Amino acid sequence: MAETGLNQNRNRDYDPMVGRYLQGDPIGFEGGSLSLYEYAKANPLTCADPSGEGIVNCGRAVSNLIKATGRLATKVAASLNCDSPLDKGHRDAIKEAATNLREALSLVQAHCADYEGAAAAIAAGLAVLGAAGDLLAFAAA
Repeated sequence: MAETGLNQNRNRDYDPMVGRYLQGDPIGFEGGSLSLYEYAKANPLTCADPSGEGIVNCGRAVSNLIKATGRLATKVAASLNCDSPLDKGHRDAIKEAATNLREALSLVQAHCADYEGAAAAIAAGLAVLGAAGDLLAFAAA
């Protein structure tokens, strides 16, 4: 609802200037809040609930993305420093770390892309995923 400055989230209108909904929660207190008008546990600067189906702590999600990126980057770098071919154990470890990174990326991209630092974390994660994919493709050749 660009003309009003409100955000329509399925059943309710959210006012970003106030940081809360204008209508009460349609499921009442079953949502787990003491306020029917609250958004993201009254913490819209660090949390998001764009679908109305669950709160995502964007600070934690971006932090987890950065950690997952670092874990995969460490595994890729360690594999590049080996004199021997990439064995199955290393490949499996890289695949597992890549899966974890993809999950972290998906969460941040879907719910926290506007959060401070998210764009840089997403770019770094994608770059490391690309390097891991290249390494695995090279090892399979």
